[in-house]
Amino acid sequence: VTLTVPGRARLVPKTTLVLASQEGGTLQRLHRRPGEAVIAGDVIASISSPTLLAELARAKRERDTALAEYETRIAQIVADDGKARIEHSRALHAERVADIQYRAEQSLFERGVSGEIAVQKARAEFEQKVAEREFAAAQLAERTKVSAAERMAALRKREIAEAAATDAAAKVDALAVRAPVAGVLGAIKLKEGSGVTAGAEITTVNSPELAIEIDVAEAAVVDVAVGQAVRVSSRSFAVNARIVSMDAV
Repeated sequence: VTLTVPGRARLVPKTTLVLASQEGGTLQRLHRRPGEAVIAGDVIASISSPTLLAELARAKRERDTALAEYETRIAQIVADDGKARIEHSRALHAERVADIQYRAEQSLFERGVSGEIAVQKARAEFEQKVAEREFAAAQLAERTKVSAAERMAALRKREIAEAAATDAAAKVDALAVRAPVAGVLGAIKLKEGSGVTAGAEITTVNSPELAIEIDVAEAAVVDVAVGQAVRVSSRSFAVNARIVSMDAV
């Protein structure tokens, strides 16, 4: 059964993407014209923003300063860590020496060569070195904890500055408005030299594939459905197609 439904047909792009500015500024230059074919990544327009450029320069300076401060701080932390390890090593060595001397005095005392006072003095010296070694060990353990916290704080400060510089660079890069996909440019909405706000539409990118939009009377809608195969014909063309969507106007 062939059903003829009269209506007004027009060819339109199958898909249309709005190309908008991500940042505010002044439309400095239009690189493409309406109707030109573009590929993904092509620069369509350039927007100038002295404010964003100044922010990027400042962010880079702050990043460089933060990096220099980070390197200086890490060098100081390494030096402080080294001092704590050296003090612990010295205390450990002194304890070992005192232990050897104490054992030697004990041996001499047992053989009757040395007196009890010498043994007690050597013992007291050994116990003092043990206490100093324990204190140095505690200091080294505490320094290890502090060092980890200091390194993390220094790294975090550097990362914040680097992230700020990266974000500022991304905003400046966004001043170059690029085609997100391949297609054909639609009408340009703004002129060179005009002010641009973030989110302002500049143009559209239309897909090369076309669709047919048909306006039909409401009474005829009951006779058609999505997915139905149809043949669209006019005085200038005839084509087989399929209904992919229906919208009430």
